[in-house]
Amino acid sequence: MEGKWIWLSCGKQEDIYGEFVADFHAEAGAEYLLEISADSDYAIYLNDVMIQSCQYPDFPWHKVFDAIPLPSLSGDVKLRLIAYHGDDISFTHYRNKAGIRFSLLENDKPVLSSSANTLSRVSPYFVSGREKLITWQLGYSFELDPRDSGEEFSHSVLEPELPETVYPRPIKTLQLLPKEPATELSRNVFDFEKETVGYPVIEATIQDGDTVTVSFGEWLSEEGKPMRRIGERDFSFVLRGNGKKTIYFHPIRKLGLRYLSFDGEIQIHSVSILPVLYPIEAKEIKLDTLLHQRIYDVSLRTLRLNMMEHYYDCPWREQSLYGLDSRNAMRYGYAAFEDTTYQRACLELLSEDRHPSGLLSITVPTSHPDTIPSFALAYIIAMQEYLDATGDDSLARAYFGKMEGILRSLRKNVKDGLIGNPQGKGYWNFYEWMPHLNGEDHFDLDACMNLFYVLALRSLIRIGETLGRNVKDLSQEEADLSDKIHEIFFDANRHAYTLSGGQYYSVLVNALALLAHVVPEEEREHVANHLVSPPNDFIPCTLSMKSFVYDALLEISQERYASFVLKDIDENYSFMLENGATSFWETIKGKEDFSGAGSLCHAWASLPLHYYSLLLLKN
Repeated sequence: MEGKWIWLSCGKQEDIYGEFVADFHAEAGAEYLLEISADSDYAIYLNDVMIQSCQYPDFPWHKVFDAIPLPSLSGDVKLRLIAYHGDDISFTHYRNKAGIRFSLLENDKPVLSSSANTLSRVSPYFVSGREKLITWQLGYSFELDPRDSGEEFSHSVLEPELPETVYPRPIKTLQLLPKEPATELSRNVFDFEKETVGYPVIEATIQDGDTVTVSFGEWLSEEGKPMRRIGERDFSFVLRGNGKKTIYFHPIRKLGLRYLSFDGEIQIHSVSILPVLYPIEAKEIKLDTLLHQRIYDVSLRTLRLNMMEHYYDCPWREQSLYGLDSRNAMRYGYAAFEDTTYQRACLELLSEDRHPSGLLSITVPTSHPDTIPSFALAYIIAMQEYLDATGDDSLARAYFGKMEGILRSLRKNVKDGLIGNPQGKGYWNFYEWMPHLNGEDHFDLDACMNLFYVLALRSLIRIGETLGRNVKDLSQEEADLSDKIHEIFFDANRHAYTLSGGQYYSVLVNALALLAHVVPEEEREHVANHLVSPPNDFIPCTLSMKSFVYDALLEISQERYASFVLKDIDENYSFMLENGATSFWETIKGKEDFSGAGSLCHAWASLPLHYYSLLLLKN
């Protein structure tokens, strides 16, 4: 890629929007390609029309560039690039130096490239330096000010600390769909009638200098508006007026929402959204009943709303790539799509993480210091599932050492033959959103960690066998640890496994025990019965972990347990549909969970894609 890394001469780094301009003459019939990379993000304008945005997430040691085909051009063209740099410790970006780099190719030959001569300024329209968080996971909100400050352009400065080597984007760029209008429900409250992800487009008149706060959300409060503030979260952005009819549009911060409301003096002419989707063709699936078909279709839509530059956990609140959430989403995606390029790219992105513990960062990419050890183990399971689904062993070969390192890191905590929970600042021993499983008890030792470790160990053994590696030591470790888990955590009187210290019975723990093959043959049916009919004191399983329950039962007998799995899915998902779901929820409590912050569009809730395909489709 030609061009130099450049940035604004003012040197500002945090929550800053740079505007970079260049003019060129386009020859009729020529093909133009713009290669571009930015930290943190970019938007491309040709003659003041936005044509593409969304930098692929990356790391300073693995910087990615996009190659954007430009539409047919002729005559004089104004290229305007907006480069945004957040520099916050969010869950969606790894902190790095601000910069942008680009090269324009005409018929494959460079004709224009970024350099110190590129003119730039702080953008007057995209207001910089507010540093107002939406959520600390998602990052900063924005303000739009159509009044031109009159700031002059000046020459850019080179940024030599950014890497010379850049890598091509491993997946397609996002597809911008036609605008979709919103319906006005009441004064200044608008409904897009379904969960959607994209860029709001607002045509309005606001008095010169006045500000209007726009709130967004997935549901309406008792006041008939989306909740702006939920705890420390602030789901809003700001529009500033110039006294004229103006189109307000921010092409960098994607929002997941259904509703918008406006607070302040404003004359609204139209409200719409420019939706975005990852371009991928879904399989044609026809199921046996209208209910199953509807659940499948909404599950597919849920997954697609969480497939952007990488898998999201949810588009409204975080937009983050987690090791466990993405493992679930990848698996469901194998059922829904033939193309597996997307899963591969997400696994490679996870693999490039360099958390100092040897585990995975809490999300990827991020500079946040926390880690969830069990989610690093889920990544190893996902690597094995990708290998099984595709036969592509290149990722496993490239990152086998990464996976070994995760297990090696956890072996440092061995206590009496079991894997102890890593302790100290930054370690969150989380499994699911239920009491005693959410990491708040700070157990030194628990069954979940050890069972996830065995599952990851089994996955690494299978990968190693496929790659022709010697896995004898790993196999012995699996056997020894499995025996120890049964010895310490099994309650023979109740034919069940406890979570920690002989306390707390959990559906998840017992499902994992079956899947990890630590349960003796004579006890398997007893343990399975606890999954089908949990005793009253068993901690139930949430949507995020239901797949482990279903897999454990179906491994014992698909013929015997298929009807239970289908019935359980049908009941949970028909409940969501009956309660107005246009995408499926983080937990069955919906918006009521997490003190009103429950997501109504969560990737892990797409699980019917896998189980309906497995159990209802005839081969």
